[in-house]
Amino acid sequence: MEIYTEKVAPILDKVCKTVHLDALDENENLQALVKKIPIPVKPSHIILSLSAVLVLLSLLNVGSSLICNIVGFIYPAYMSFKALETTDNKDDKQWLTYWVVYSLFTVMDSFIGFTLSFIPFYYFLKLAFFVYLFHPKTLGAVVVYDKVVQPLLKKYESDIDQNINKLASK
Repeated sequence: MEIYTEKVAPILDKVCKTVHLDALDENENLQALVKKIPIPVKPSHIILSLSAVLVLLSLLNVGSSLICNIVGFIYPAYMSFKALETTDNKDDKQWLTYWVVYSLFTVMDSFIGFTLSFIPFYYFLKLAFFVYLFHPKTLGAVVVYDKVVQPLLKKYESDIDQNINKLASK
């Protein structure tokens, strides 16, 4: 226990601060959950450790598809719920944009994912891409939407609208 508190915990604190996980230590629900663990550990250390395990499993291609689906869906779905409960529209835009980009990526991945899965560390790269899309420091979904998705959809918007109207009238 002494090794953890004196040697490991300070290192984990630095890493958590660097990757902005230290705010999790203030979360009351996580604090209550951590109190049930017999050793004194911070919520951020647990989340960091779980993240490291998920990254390692992804690199080793063990359950990678499931990990990508969980990370790409569960956290963003919860954050979308939280965004809908606030009056701030900025987070609404981030999460709406995330779902547009995520949906297009998922459809594309359904068609060519088998081929892409032969790329070394494909699932790790996919996982990193999802984190880039939703991480509050990068807001990658907005970047991808503005640079790729919006110009593409604008180009074909009238054709898409016509086809949707045809389908709706049947």
